[in-house]
Amino acid sequence: MLESTNKAQRDHIITLLWAIWGNRNTLLWQGVQRSLHDVVVFAQQYVHEFITVNGTLSKVTNRVRDAFKWVALLSGRLKLNFDGAFDPTSGRGAVGVVAKDADGGFVAAMAKSVREVQSVEHAEILAAPEGVTLALSLGIASPIFEGDSAVVVAAVKRAGQIYSNIGTIVEDVKHLQK
Repeated sequence: MLESTNKAQRDHIITLLWAIWGNRNTLLWQGVQRSLHDVVVFAQQYVHEFITVNGTLSKVTNRVRDAFKWVALLSGRLKLNFDGAFDPTSGRGAVGVVAKDADGGFVAAMAKSVREVQSVEHAEILAAPEGVTLALSLGIASPIFEGDSAVVVAAVKRAGQIYSNIGTIVEDVKHLQK
């Protein structure tokens, strides 16, 4: 189906599928469903706004892909990937960290359950200090941190005070990294 469409049509189709998936998740997790008309209008507006701000989707996709090419670590360095999960019905979550060496080999991992989690972002930020703690326990002074949440990773790397609801945890992570 997509082979017979041009790039602009594919961008719209893929965004519509994403909007339908988002509507399904909202219904599943929050019990709220938008009408099909609202989902289509949302997808059209989203693509229009995105192109207005960033140019075509394909240009942005290429920039993102080029910016995130895998680069091998220097010998002796450690990469820590942290992640969080959240169950909105119970308010519980889980955090985990996997440490890998320069060759991509497994070094260590940890996981634990956490209570009173408020959002996916909250679960992700709760995982970050666990990564720092794991690195310190392994004697690694300056690991490379990776996570699924661009917001959390950017906040941890950003200089200065963070004033959002994750600010105090981000400050703890920065302090642990010193």
